[in-house]
Amino acid sequence: MQAALHNVFWRTPTQAALDLVSARLEDREVWQGLIRQRAEYQNNPDNFRRLSIHQQRLFTDRIKLLDEKIDQDRTLLYFPFPQQTAFHTTRLHNDKTAPAGKAVLAKTRIADCGNRSGKTIAGSVEAIWWASGTHPYIFTPQAPMTVWFVCLDHSHSRDINKPIFDTFLPIASVWNAQARTWKLPNGSEIVLKSQEAGRTKFQGGDIPLIVWDEEGVDPEESKKIFEECVVRTWDKSGQVVMTLTPIEQY
Repeated sequence: MQAALHNVFWRTPTQAALDLVSARLEDREVWQGLIRQRAEYQNNPDNFRRLSIHQQRLFTDRIKLLDEKIDQDRTLLYFPFPQQTAFHTTRLHNDKTAPAGKAVLAKTRIADCGNRSGKTIAGSVEAIWWASGTHPYIFTPQAPMTVWFVCLDHSHSRDINKPIFDTFLPIASVWNAQARTWKLPNGSEIVLKSQEAGRTKFQGGDIPLIVWDEEGVDPEESKKIFEECVVRTWDKSGQVVMTLTPIEQY
């Protein structure tokens, strides 16, 4: 089915494409149910001991498969809050110039939340789902692709953003410290971009997804960088996804 969907435009997915996304979500729910079950047995070992020997062996075999699956997709360890799920599933906005009842795909998606609300994790996982071609909620452009993740500055990306990606990227992903880029097993790349590097570092390239985590210190420079990012998504009909804290925003 993946090969048949290779030329499907992501903004107007076919029913087959939407069915594929639904299948991903169902598969994800099965694996995450097993993760919850393992945690329950770890917290209450007596419940596991009450299983028959046959049931214990079946469960142990399933756990071996689960560990292999997690190595390939560590976002299975991400259990989104309802607000995070809403963020991942929202990609439409109402356009008054469009025909009545016609929903138009948004150019920009924004999660505007307080500190420690999980918005940066949600934005990071969003980038991973696009790059890995495993988004369980929406149909995305065909992988492999290059995704930009725009950070506040170098120290912020080192101390906050990179550890989140290291937690959720496939175990076989390779980090290039000089280029500040991860290479995923499927050939996609996720690039950490720092706003403190300036607008010129955001020129060039056709990028289907740019995730922007927090506004920069300089309002004018931040605006110029944002405009560059929007231009970078034009040829791919892509999106800019923003995760912001509602404090002194411009």
